[in-house]
Amino acid sequence: MVLFVVCDYNHITTGRKVCQLNIGMKLSGNWKTDGKTTVSESNYSVVDNETLKTMTLSGMTIQPNSDSFRHGHKGHEEIYMFVRGTGSMQLNNDSKFGVAPGDIVLIPDGTTHEVWNTGGEELYFLMIYGN
Repeated sequence: MVLFVVCDYNHITTGRKVCQLNIGMKLSGNWKTDGKTTVSESNYSVVDNETLKTMTLSGMTIQPNSDSFRHGHKGHEEIYMFVRGTGSMQLNNDSKFGVAPGDIVLIPDGTTHEVWNTGGEELYFLMIYGN
């Protein structure tokens, strides 16, 4: 947990400097989500950090020659950020496309999606979505 101070130097009503103590969270690094394991299967696992009220940060690990299951979410969008490994992904029934470290995929509300690990090492990516 991290404490930090936010100051507004031109407060709208008083024109005075107003500071507020906020509590935030710095994660441990190495792209870990510092959450709880919510799925643990032989071919993939998911760790969710639900610290925020309206968003979840998840980390998914997919083993070589495995995939996530095809699914969609009504009511929220997702962002996938690929960190380690290589794979492919499909949105709805569109053509598959390759994914690798540094790739970011925006997934609109209700879009079905699936990720395959096509490499020889674990495929790890972050998922960010609204609750």
